[in-house]
Amino acid sequence: MDRVAGTFEEMSIGTKLAVSFAAVLFLTTCLGIISYFTLNGLVNESIPELEIDGKIAVSILQMRRYEKDFLMEDSKSQKFFASGKSQYIDTFEGYYTQAMKNIALLRTIREKKGDKEGAYRVDELKRLLVEYRTKFYAYELKVREKGDAGYGIVAKMAAKRAMLDGNLGAIQDPDANIIYARSELHRAQGIESLYLSKADISLQEPFHSAMDSVMAAIANSAAGKETKDALIFGAKSYAEGFDEVAAIDRQIGLNLYDGMIREYKVPVHSIDPLIEKDMQEVWDSIDRSSRAATYTVLFSALALLGLIIVLDVLILGSITRSLARTAGRVESASHQMFATADGVNTATMSVNRTMQEISRGTEGQSRELLESSRLMHDANTTTKDMAANIENITAEAQGVAQRAQEGGESAQRARQSLGEISSSIGESALSIKELQKVSVEIGDMSDTINELAEQTNMLALNAAIEASRAGDAGKGFTVVSDEVRKLADQSSDATEQIKKLLRQVQATADGAAQTIDRGTKRIDAGRVIVGEALESLQSINSSVKQISAKISTLGTAAQENALKIDKCTANISEVAAIAERTAVGSEEVCASSEHMAQAMKDVVVSAKQLEDEVRALQRLLGTTGRGNGR
Repeated sequence: MDRVAGTFEEMSIGTKLAVSFAAVLFLTTCLGIISYFTLNGLVNESIPELEIDGKIAVSILQMRRYEKDFLMEDSKSQKFFASGKSQYIDTFEGYYTQAMKNIALLRTIREKKGDKEGAYRVDELKRLLVEYRTKFYAYELKVREKGDAGYGIVAKMAAKRAMLDGNLGAIQDPDANIIYARSELHRAQGIESLYLSKADISLQEPFHSAMDSVMAAIANSAAGKETKDALIFGAKSYAEGFDEVAAIDRQIGLNLYDGMIREYKVPVHSIDPLIEKDMQEVWDSIDRSSRAATYTVLFSALALLGLIIVLDVLILGSITRSLARTAGRVESASHQMFATADGVNTATMSVNRTMQEISRGTEGQSRELLESSRLMHDANTTTKDMAANIENITAEAQGVAQRAQEGGESAQRARQSLGEISSSIGESALSIKELQKVSVEIGDMSDTINELAEQTNMLALNAAIEASRAGDAGKGFTVVSDEVRKLADQSSDATEQIKKLLRQVQATADGAAQTIDRGTKRIDAGRVIVGEALESLQSINSSVKQISAKISTLGTAAQENALKIDKCTANISEVAAIAERTAVGSEEVCASSEHMAQAMKDVVVSAKQLEDEVRALQRLLGTTGRGNGR
């Protein structure tokens, strides 16, 4: 302990204050850690219970929501339960399972805490929830029995109504009575739907009143007797079907439902207050624990305050002793200041003379640096102009390269177009050759037709001769033979015209073939020329790109030189500025030296005053030390 106290006494005042601050910070941190773990334990212990209570409440709320949806749908049970259990029951069961899982989890937490009263509330909640589910399922089973019994009857009733409505609508040119009967039928259908949704037996009377109006309107209509009888029979069947549905409801007992609903809602009314009470107990537990934690933190803070006060008293005494020692050292230093002041005064005069010489040399150096800066500025301007010209040349070279590339692309497209034209001309030549071949075949066929016409003419002539020999009996053959000869002559003339046209077509085709041959040769020559031009353009483009790259390299070098010259100029300017500042500083140092000599005289006076103040402080500290000693 003595070693620690000695070490503390040897520390500087700043170090002692730092140690004091660190101690306070450490104790404050300890208080914060105590508060954190106290409150964190409180939160970790109670928050999960509140969260589980909330989940249970949400699950029960969802169960009641789907129970309400089921109550809204059970009036349609005739069609809703025909194929089995409702989708609402499945969802109800899912939320029940979630609630039971959370109840079991909450029961486990309460057992670990040893909270017997809380565990009892959880058991009571579980009992009420099981009772609610059991009684609700009993009601659901009763409703399903109603649906199974009435489904077929409701379906038959709906079929009879639809048939009656269809028969009324099928009457052509209906009179006012038929139209009225149909409107009353629709009113009866609305009453039927209302009954199925509410199962209200009192709706039977309005339903039968509407059906009586339907039958009366049918009887007074202008329809035939058989039609009236069929319509009235359908109306009676529909009304009887409605009575059968009402009889099923009376047989099962509608009043039973209300009692069952009230019965299974009894545990529900007890569940909500129980959950609220459980959550309130958790909040009360949190409140009690928080008050205990507050007292713990408060007592810790008071203890911390006491430690800080003791520590401050100890540190204050140590600082007082340190000030006493410092006052002694200051008194000794004040004596040394008298001797040092004379030496400083002599050195100041020597520095003053040296700085005057430096100032004169610096002014000449500054003038030379300014001249160098001007020359570098001129060189920089010339270099920048050269770089700008190089950039313009580079842009022009790139434009030439671009135009050469575009010319090459155009030449390439021209060569492709010439190739396509050559292919098209080749195809045209083949077509002309086929045309010539077909023309020859048509000429051959024309010769054949001409020969047939001549033979037909000879046969017609022979027939005319034979008919003239036959006398009056052959006059008809004579007329026919004349017509045949005319047709033969016409065929011969037509073949001659065809031959003339074929000769013209062949001559034209021959000329076209020769023209195509010449065009093909010219296109081939043009393709060769375009290919040579394309190669020349590609060579030009390559050369221009090489020149552009070299020019770009030259421009980059010029820009780099300009940057280097700028940097050099800036350095020279900076050196000149430094030289100027040095000259000015030298003058200021000279002036300061003179002021320093005067200041040293003032220091001597101040040292004397400081010595007096130190002696006064020593007397004060001596008094304080004696007081602390007592």
